[in-house]
Amino acid sequence: MIKSFEEYLERGCLRCALGDTSRCKVHHWREVLRALRPILNAGELLETIKWGVPCYVLDGRNVVMVSALKSHCVVSFFKGILLSDPQSLLELPGPNTHVARVVRFYSVEEVGHAKEALRRLIHEAIQIEKSGIPIPARPLGDGQLPEEWVRLLAMDFDLKVAFDKLSPGKKKGYLIHFAKPKKAETRMARIMKCRSAILAGKGFHDPW
Repeated sequence: MIKSFEEYLERGCLRCALGDTSRCKVHHWREVLRALRPILNAGELLETIKWGVPCYVLDGRNVVMVSALKSHCVVSFFKGILLSDPQSLLELPGPNTHVARVVRFYSVEEVGHAKEALRRLIHEAIQIEKSGIPIPARPLGDGQLPEEWVRLLAMDFDLKVAFDKLSPGKKKGYLIHFAKPKKAETRMARIMKCRSAILAGKGFHDPW
């Protein structure tokens, strides 16, 4: 289990078999991640590690996190839908995302150019969290997925590949299970608890 930012840079998130190896994608983005860290650490947020990646929290509530993907790094805002974005930095992580937004970085130079805008986004995200503005949960209808699941699949290639290999019935069983809780923390806890079973090719109702 990763316990610090430096350990994350050294070992990766350890969510796939490439962790602790030279092939881990985190290693390719160390300098960009190092450039992002002081920006994320400059305010009131507490740096911690969740889901194997650096996550920045306010009074225990997730505000923003940073992670390395294969082709770039992302700074993810948990309530990005509420942020103003005059410089159009924010993007949807995926087509099924409702609340979260991300800023993608491909170089240290890009971090430098976007530094002030990113600081403003972080400051606004903190104020939104303090205000307690509620975000109505989007009903999960046909073709809609829990946002925590969509976000994790974008970061966890092994999990995505394993899930794609499951039968339609097994997929449906997991998605129903993941979508039931009203709280995001509970949904994520369910997802992480099932990860090893999905990687093993098992369904939710199979013996683990």
